[in-house]
Amino acid sequence: MSYQVNDEIFSRLKFDNEKDRAFSSELKSKVTTYLKNQSNSSKGSALSILKLIVLYSSFIMCWYQLAFLQHSLLSTILIMAIFSLTYIAMAFTIGHDAGHNSMFKSQKINNFVFWITYNLLGIPPYIWRFTHNHIHHHYVNIPGHDIDIEKNPVLRLTPLADFEFYHRYQWIYALFLYPFFFFNKFFANDFRTYYGIEKRYFKNIKHPFYRSLEHVFFKLLYLSIMVGIPTLFSGYSFTQVLLGYCAIMMTISFFIAFTLAGSHLNLDVSFIKPTKEGHVSISSMEHQIITCIDFHPESFICGFICGGINAHTAHHLFPSINSIHYPALTRIIRETCFTHGIAYKEKNIFSLWISHYKYLILLSRDSKRQEALLAAGLGQK
Repeated sequence: MSYQVNDEIFSRLKFDNEKDRAFSSELKSKVTTYLKNQSNSSKGSALSILKLIVLYSSFIMCWYQLAFLQHSLLSTILIMAIFSLTYIAMAFTIGHDAGHNSMFKSQKINNFVFWITYNLLGIPPYIWRFTHNHIHHHYVNIPGHDIDIEKNPVLRLTPLADFEFYHRYQWIYALFLYPFFFFNKFFANDFRTYYGIEKRYFKNIKHPFYRSLEHVFFKLLYLSIMVGIPTLFSGYSFTQVLLGYCAIMMTISFFIAFTLAGSHLNLDVSFIKPTKEGHVSISSMEHQIITCIDFHPESFICGFICGGINAHTAHHLFPSINSIHYPALTRIIRETCFTHGIAYKEKNIFSLWISHYKYLILLSRDSKRQEALLAAGLGQK
């Protein structure tokens, strides 16, 4: 792939990195000191390899049980639940870490694991790395720059977005839309991103022809693995298999949508509104801190399932460092933020979901409410 960054959007955006330079220097120094004491440096360890083996084994065994065998209703539900958790963990940890080249020291191995994992999960790795690494990470919660919060045809996700009459009810219909997050992405947004929306962010973009073939081929292969093979060999009808698959993916979608959205879109994070000249009045590091929120960042279980998502602040500050280091990095970040008077934010996962839902309610109000919302602290600092 070749492309040029759209200068009209990105080149004018300037963070005030002289601000809080003492904070940035101290934080980087502490993280560097920590990593020097780690035998595996910033990448994954034997625990990461074990996690990869456990998750892939769980995925294959659960899929085999569902695709080739029949069980009692209770056993089937249990296998589906384990499969759903495994699916989430593989996306949030294995694929995500490898996609940031933080799992192995070898970039080739990272790329291979990333490519295999995300294609297996129905997530196009080419598109994900294109939008996630190159846009979202650098411009999180900056309307007009962050592709993940750009204008949504149904939901109003930022206080700077236009208000439509139907947004008054988004706090109701969002609960029915979130379970379809994956299906919308798989059948619509992936194609929309590949063939259209990215032109706003990049100029002269050229996709190799084989990428177009890969995009379609792996979607068809994914559907064959998840629906086609079970229909042929499980003994269940196509309708039964499809309903089971939809139940799994709707559960996964609801969890992922609420969790990912809650990490950036809730009552306790900030939105950055640059000046007309593109100036941002805070440093790039503070920008990452005030636009992210953590949930159980030091929990082993939560970290095993969610990887860098639960320690979102550490991940956005140091995306090239493997998620096994994030509990330690979170302690360093929390301590350094406290010393320098910068607000580090953390919730439990239920509070995170509730805060995101309240955020949807707040943004279902009119433009006057929007001004009050920005004045309350969700605008430029």
